[in-house]
Amino acid sequence: MADDAEVCGCNGVCKGDIVKAIKTHGLFTVEDVRKTTKASSSCGSCTGLVEQILASTVGGAYTPAQSNNKPVCGCTENSHGSVREAIRTQHLLTIPEVMKALEWKTPNGCASCRPALNYYLISSWPGEARDDPQSRFINERAHANIQKDGTYALFRACGAG
Repeated sequence: MADDAEVCGCNGVCKGDIVKAIKTHGLFTVEDVRKTTKASSSCGSCTGLVEQILASTVGGAYTPAQSNNKPVCGCTENSHGSVREAIRTQHLLTIPEVMKALEWKTPNGCASCRPALNYYLISSWPGEARDDPQSRFINERAHANIQKDGTYALFRACGAG
């Protein structure tokens, strides 16, 4: 995989950014990579790839975390993996269908689960699933990262200066 290949689409993080952070900051866990680069910190679908990059970069010093089945958010008891599996096996195409099928606790979800559900739906059923633009991660809606002061930094191409 090239250094300029995007690993985390939600946060615009490339492989080279992850490798550099691991080497520069002495990172040994996926959680450390998340905190430092934001890779795998949104929908989580790139976690496996982040783990592979981490293992490849640190070699024998890497010990994978135990299986993580924590809920997507407080709106549900379902993990990211179980939600993705239900979308695929039940051919769910909309956020309300997912919430009904998986007995969501809150009627409309939250800022954590709605973007994840929207992403899982459109990535599982491209062309079939109904995209909900308001449920996209802010980075996808604005094509930029929101800063602490409320301004936006436009996306740069991976590997660009």
